Amino acid sequence: MKSILTVTLNPAIDKTVRVKVTLSAGGKGLNVSRVIKTLGGKTIATGLIGGATGMFIKNKLNAEKIANDFFFVSGETRTNLTKINPKNGEITRVLEPGPVISKKEASDFRKKYCSLLAKSKYVVFTGSLPKGLKPGIYAELVKIAKNKNVATVLDTSKEALRLGIKSKPFILKPNLEELEEVIGRKLNSIAKIKEAIQTLHHKGTEIVIITMGEKGAVASNGKEILKTVLPKIKCINNVGSGDSFIGGFVYSYSKGKSFSESLKLAAACGSANALSINPGFCKKKDINKLLKKIKIERV
Repeated sequence: MKSILTVTLNPAIDKTVRVKVTLSAGGKGLNVSRVIKTLGGKTIATGLIGGATGMFIKNKLNAEKIANDFFFVSGETRTNLTKINPKNGEITRVLEPGPVISKKEASDFRKKYCSLLAKSKYVVFTGSLPKGLKPGIYAELVKIAKNKNVATVLDTSKEALRLGIKSKPFILKPNLEELEEVIGRKLNSIAKIKEAIQTLHHKGTEIVIITMGEKGAVASNGKEILKTVLPKIKCINNVGSGDSFIGGFVYSYSKGKSFSESLKLAAACGSANALSINPGFCKKKDINKLLKKIKIERV
């Protein structure tokens, strides 16, 4: 059985401080893989790691029994800090830029990536890019996957998102702010969001999902536009909720579930993530409880 491959080009150790400090293997694609494994799916995590922090990430994933096959670079993988105020729940993030990737390292990673595609039915590209990689790298990797008949999912921002849209990924999942920045205008109404979705469909993307935090998500498969309505929860840490959303959606959709069923599971995973202190650590019992409370509406 083929896997869902996740590509994290700029992973990190996620250091979370609330009352105590916790360390976890972080990076958007790693969160996606973690959720897919929680749901019972088969996944492989790849990307660029280096140094002692890179080995920490690999060892953590091995301990979690998340299959991984990284390319090691000469630089040191970054550490990101999330501080949660225990009194009011306010979250502050400090993100390091990550290592500088050489042209040879980028070229050698592509070879590993191509070999991993042979084992994959979906490939998920998420997150920021380290220095040394051009903004068009995701667009390039999407095209390679499409040529090998592997379905592609893209969730990034800024120039990498703008160029990635041109490569026509199968699924596109920016959050609202990321999409607004790329298209250069506010999407402050459902009508404007629907118009943006139609534009993205015309550019070649089959499924468009726009996440909006606690306001849910608006998604379209070209035939219907649906909106998730989320229950009120006591949020502990919403970092990684978008990644968890992707994990739930891709797992479900790759299993042949309907668009609306997959969207509902995605929303449950995204909300369940916010109930955990560490990003991507959704609990199956929380997902199942939330599934009963989430509503899907036609737009």
